[in-house]
Amino acid sequence: TVGDLVFRPFLLASPGCLVCLSRFVTASFSPRGLACGAAGTATRVVVATMTGLNTGLDWKEHLFLGVSWVGKAGIQSSMGGAALTRANAVLATTAVGTAEYAAAQLNVERATLVQSNAILYILICAPLGAVWVTKLGPILLKKDPPRH
Repeated sequence: TVGDLVFRPFLLASPGCLVCLSRFVTASFSPRGLACGAAGTATRVVVATMTGLNTGLDWKEHLFLGVSWVGKAGIQSSMGGAALTRANAVLATTAVGTAEYAAAQLNVERATLVQSNAILYILICAPLGAVWVTKLGPILLKKDPPRH
């Protein structure tokens, strides 16, 4: 529909408006965030590959099934936003100047890092997945003979 063509790009781009890439420059966060994303991606590839077991696919098709899921990172964006929304809600209901308020502010900072990491993960995995599917598809998948 026209609404999808007009509004979907704004909907999908809006989480990126909150990203602060300068937070990734810190030595303490970048390695941990990227390691977490890499571990999640590796787990996703293994699990996606295993879902094709006992389906009659050969090993190349199993591998492609796993690799094709690298670019599927949409849930990370919503989970990052959920953490930030929850932290902001707690902050809004906490009295200023208390120890709980300081803890709530720290949680907002952490949730912002979680959301930024989730979006950075999408920015890395989506193009990587697209390239891998494009390049490995012709190598790993069988081409069906033309039907007449």
